[in-house]
Amino acid sequence: METKTYVYNQRGQWKAETNVKIEGSDRVLKISTWKNSNKRLVTQVTVATVENGFETFVVFQDYYRTWIATQPKVVNEKRVTEQQRAAVDDLDIILADVVEFYARKEVTA
Repeated sequence: METKTYVYNQRGQWKAETNVKIEGSDRVLKISTWKNSNKRLVTQVTVATVENGFETFVVFQDYYRTWIATQPKVVNEKRVTEQQRAAVDDLDIILADVVEFYARKEVTA
């Protein structure tokens, strides 16, 4: 599975994003890394549904996890890139967790 990661500076904060189309579905997996308000460097994973070119995320119904949370002394492009790469390296584990999450939802529905 091919992924493309974007690392950028937005309003003085470094951020990273990787989007992965989940094969066989209308969903996209998003891995995002940034410094939160508690000065922690967090990497979160979400899944959104794509319909007619629009992404929809439903709170408490779609997949959402904080995958990595660290508190480095300095948050710069290098740190953001390293943490994002660590999460992307876990892509197989993340995708398995996503499949299990939605399978559990179907059983309880």
